[in-house]
Amino acid sequence: GNLYTTHSGLEKLRRLNDEYMKRISCGEDHLCVIREDGSVSVCDLTDRRPALLSEEAGLPPIRALSSQHHRTVMMGQDGTPWVYTHTKGQAEPLTQLPEQYRQNIKEVVQGREHTVILYNDGRVYAFGENRDGRCDTRDWRKIVSVAVGEHHTAGVTADGRVVATGCCAREERTNRFASLRQDPCHTNTWIDVARVVCGSDLTYGLKVSGEVVAVGKNTYGQCRTETWHEVEALSTSGNHTVGLLHNGRVVAVGKNDHGECNVSHWENMIAVGALHGLTVGLTSDGQVLSAGRRSGRLPLQDAVYAMKVSGNRQIFLLADGTLAVCSADQDRATPLPHEMSLFDLTPAKGAIKRMDAALPWDMTARALTGCVGQGILHATYLTDRGHLKTTDPLNRLPSDADMQTHIW
Repeated sequence: GNLYTTHSGLEKLRRLNDEYMKRISCGEDHLCVIREDGSVSVCDLTDRRPALLSEEAGLPPIRALSSQHHRTVMMGQDGTPWVYTHTKGQAEPLTQLPEQYRQNIKEVVQGREHTVILYNDGRVYAFGENRDGRCDTRDWRKIVSVAVGEHHTAGVTADGRVVATGCCAREERTNRFASLRQDPCHTNTWIDVARVVCGSDLTYGLKVSGEVVAVGKNTYGQCRTETWHEVEALSTSGNHTVGLLHNGRVVAVGKNDHGECNVSHWENMIAVGALHGLTVGLTSDGQVLSAGRRSGRLPLQDAVYAMKVSGNRQIFLLADGTLAVCSADQDRATPLPHEMSLFDLTPAKGAIKRMDAALPWDMTARALTGCVGQGILHATYLTDRGHLKTTDPLNRLPSDADMQTHIW
C-alpha cells in the first residue's frame, strides 16, 4: 500500500512542527523547554541532568525563549523579560534592560554576544557587544520580526522591507566589503519580504512570492539562491544553505565537501536544517534523513513529530512526547530525561487510547506517525473502505479532506 499526503497536508504539518518547536531552545551547554503550564525545564547537555526553574524569584509563566551560548532570554506571559544563565543555574529579571523597556515585549532573540528585543509597537531595542554596530536599532520603527547573525541584526518592516545593522562600524564599511553584495547589511533594496534569516556575515530574505534574496559572504556560492521559487523555510550553516519548498522537496547551495547539498531527491519533507557539513530533514512519516557527514536515516527509538536545528545540534520531539538531541558529528541521538518531555502523557479518564493494534497487515500507527500524527493529540483508524480517518480534539492537524489518505 502507498501513503499519500497532499501539499495542503504538508503545510499544516509544517505549522504544527513550528508550533511545537518554538517551545524549545538550545544553547551550547543547556536546553530549555516551556512546559504546558508555562514553567521552564532546563537540562544540562553534558550530564543530562534536568531541573525545573524555581518560581521563588518571581518567575512568571513563560511564553517565549531564545538561547545562545550559556544564556537563555525568556519572555513571560505578562510581557516581562527574564534571563537564565546556565553557569549560574538560576533565572533572574533582565536588569540589563532599562525599566522603561521591560513591558509590551513581542519577541526576544538571543545572539552569541547581544540580545534583541522586539516590542508590540514595532520598536527594537538591542544591547550587548556593539563595537561593530549590531545594536544600533533605536531608530527602527514598524518592525514585525527580527533575526540575529553572529555580528549583525536584521528586521522586517510591516511593508516588507528589511533593515540591518552591524558587522562593522559604518565608517569602515567601504574598506571591509569589496562590493555591496558582500555586505550582509545591504538589504535596503529588498521588497515584499516575509521573513529574514541570518548566518555568520549572511542575510537571507524569504519573499512573499517564495523567492529568496541573499547578501553577504559568498565563498562557496551560498548566496546563489536567485533561481529558487516556492520556498517556505530556510536554514543556513554559514557555509551552505537549504530551502524547503512548498511541494515538500529541498534545494541547497554552498559548500558541498561532504555531500551536504545532495538533497534534490528528498520529498515529503516538513522541516529541514543546515549544520556544519550536514543537512537534516524530517519527512511527513516521521523519519529523519541526513546528507553530508552522515547519510541515510538517523536511528531513533520512535517516530519523530517535530524537529529543529539550533547551533550545531538537532532536537527531535518523539511520538511519546520525549525529546532527543544529536550533534552534527554524532550518528545516534541521545534521549533526554522524561522531565524534559514536551507533553504530559498521563492518560486522562475516557481519553482515546493508542490504536497500534487496530491497523491490519502489521502496519502499526508508529509507521504512520508524522503524516497522520497518531498517538498524542488524536487517534487514527481505518474504515472498511480502506480510508484513514482522524480524530483531532484541538483541530490542529489536517482534516480528512486535506490529507487524501488511502491504503489498499
